[in-house]
Amino acid sequence: MVYGDLEEEGGYRAAAEAFRRYPDTTAIFAANDQTAFGARLYLYEQGLRVPEDVSLVGFDDIALSAYQIPPLTTVRQPIQDIGIALGRALRAVLAGEVPTLPRLELLALSGLLRGSLDSSDGLAETLWQLADLGVGVEVEALPLYPDVLAFAGSEEAALELVLYGGEEFEAVLVVPQEGAAAVEARAKAKGLPLFRAGRVVAGEGVYLRGAPLPRKGYAHF
Repeated sequence: MVYGDLEEEGGYRAAAEAFRRYPDTTAIFAANDQTAFGARLYLYEQGLRVPEDVSLVGFDDIALSAYQIPPLTTVRQPIQDIGIALGRALRAVLAGEVPTLPRLELLALSGLLRGSLDSSDGLAETLWQLADLGVGVEVEALPLYPDVLAFAGSEEAALELVLYGGEEFEAVLVVPQEGAAAVEARAKAKGLPLFRAGRVVAGEGVYLRGAPLPRKGYAHF
């Protein structure tokens, strides 16, 4: 991981630093599209082709992304939808009401959950923190979205990104078995997508499809 300043010049410097540290780099996932533009210029100056030599992915999907050579692969952030949601939330607050931002809709599950965690430290570490409470965690499956698979290039690499990527995955909800059906029904009614990934069992440790899941902590970031 190399830090930039979210501007084109910072992306150029970050790409140069990344290749100084890791000369065999084959992929860059930039924090935003402007950073990717700067990285693209550095790659061009080094004679590296996108995507033949280095895969390059941005974030935001701003209008200029479609006019790069080649057009930038980027993760779309629905800025207009976010703005509309925030506007509605502000209007609700001014009216003395509780805003219904999409993330806050998790509150609709209040009373049905045993616990929840945010996996901004990587999903594997989050699950290990859950196991630290004195339980075993058995992960049976994980949602691998098309954009993650396309960027990673294989299911194995995509799993590595989801488990150890260090970016936010999703909220991890712990649901009593007897209340699972009620949680799923209420979430569906509120438009909240849920994915049943596994279960908490007696024992210790974290397992993915029956195999122990290594705990890497934060040292690999």
